[in-house]
Amino acid sequence: GVAGYDLIGDGHGCCDSLVQLLIKLGYSKRNGAYEFADQRKPRQVIFVGDILDRGPKVREAILLIRGMVERGSAQIVMGNHEYNALCYSTLAPVETGKRYLREHTASNTRSIQETLDQFANHPRDWSDTLGWLYQWPLFLEFEHFRVIHACWDQSLIEQFRQQYPSAQIDKPFLVAS
Repeated sequence: GVAGYDLIGDGHGCCDSLVQLLIKLGYSKRNGAYEFADQRKPRQVIFVGDILDRGPKVREAILLIRGMVERGSAQIVMGNHEYNALCYSTLAPVETGKRYLREHTASNTRSIQETLDQFANHPRDWSDTLGWLYQWPLFLEFEHFRVIHACWDQSLIEQFRQQYPSAQIDKPFLVAS
């Protein structure tokens, strides 16, 4: 089992700072992914979303975190920047009269431009990342605490959970939202 959790929010592409923080918290890289160094008292990181946008190493941060999640040394919940990236990158149904779910206005493009630029020469990584974002739950519940990026509204969570027991969204949810 896990002896404790380290919650990290809003990394926004600052991979070097993330590595420094992980090391300071007692994590080290083993076989390509960071995990808590003392396996007698294993800890796990919970990333509280907003990994994309702004920083100089968005792609590297995504790859580092994905390695940790796949290793089991981290969990993650979706932030608004990941949600916005999915909407920005998803074609809208024809009847909406829009091209994308999140229109490519100057403002919307400005907020994601750093991410798009950093993935420009890595289209397969971007496609894989967009697919992976669908696996990120909107929230996590533990015995003594809950993790969500923004607002916890119990009635909305219960309503959402009835349709999405895994707490993961899908494309129809994205379109409807």
